Amino acid sequence: MKKVTLFLSAILIISALFISIIYFRTPKAVKMGFIADLTGRQSQLGISVRNGFLMAIDEINADGGINGREIIPILKNNENDLEVCLRETKKLIDEEADVIIGPLTSAMVVPVLEASGDTPVISPTVSTDRVTGIDDMFFRVIPAASMQGKALAEAVIKNNEQKVVIILDERNIEYTGAFADGFKEKYEGATGIKLQIISFSDKSQLIGISHSLIEINPDALVFVSSGVDAAGIIQQYAKIADLPQLYSSYWGKASNVHEYGGSTVENMILIAGFENPIKKEKEIEFQENYRARYKIDANFAAQYSYETVLLYATAAQNGKSTNPQTVKSEILKLEFFEGITDNYSLNEYGDVIREQTLFIIRNNEYDYY
Repeated sequence: MKKVTLFLSAILIISALFISIIYFRTPKAVKMGFIADLTGRQSQLGISVRNGFLMAIDEINADGGINGREIIPILKNNENDLEVCLRETKKLIDEEADVIIGPLTSAMVVPVLEASGDTPVISPTVSTDRVTGIDDMFFRVIPAASMQGKALAEAVIKNNEQKVVIILDERNIEYTGAFADGFKEKYEGATGIKLQIISFSDKSQLIGISHSLIEINPDALVFVSSGVDAAGIIQQYAKIADLPQLYSSYWGKASNVHEYGGSTVENMILIAGFENPIKKEKEIEFQENYRARYKIDANFAAQYSYETVLLYATAAQNGKSTNPQTVKSEILKLEFFEGITDNYSLNEYGDVIREQTLFIIRNNEYDYY
């Protein structure tokens, strides 16, 4: 009986050793956090970015992961609320996320950076100038908001628009304010003409803004807001008077202003991410894969989200580590990164350097302007 007991004990010890060896030899998964508004009134941006995020992860995992390590996504919903965003980011840190993809709106960047500590944060769409030129763990693949504003102002100047009104959403003032500042600096500096800024912080104000605009009778309206809010103002305006020339920031295109505005946003001119007039093979393949998976076309926000995952994976692969400082060093070391539509680079502060494109809505589709 004693021999049987010893034999069983030996078997248990050997089994435990075997399991331990397997456990320690099995590469630990890479935990990739994601934070965005996934359920609110303006969650269409979050859904697009989540789609690109998950598609990139699945493709990398199918190709062997990062240095043989599987990527596990951890998704959190910030509900477009600062306190919720802070709480959910802390959860990502508690769950030992190796990187955080997000947030998406500039308004949410402060709580994310407050909670993330030394964890790399890579945003597809945050462009506030507040985080420009800072040596930290924040990286982004979209140009700063002020640069977006200046690029759109050039088009307004060339079109000789005299009486210009900017309409901005104060709920995302980190982005909208910086965009408006860049636009104002470029436009007023070139023309000497003062422009007017009208802001709102609640959807209940949209009808009142429409009536105020009709009294002003502007030559051009520049929207720095979501597509749904821009469309609401434009449709109310169109019921009473002929519309002036319409312009929009990245946010309008990213949140599908053409779907909400319909015929009233025809001929709207928008600034957005770079796209090639003649599509590259990589662009075609990305769109086909995205469409097959989600049954809709990818917008630039989905594309930029996809690119953030690839950027992190490339840095971790090159550095053979997910150590935060190693990843940071490898990201900044890249002379250029091959995106879906263009090659871009990040400067020493993690701010992207890449081209932008002007679009015009024709027949409810985005055409090159």
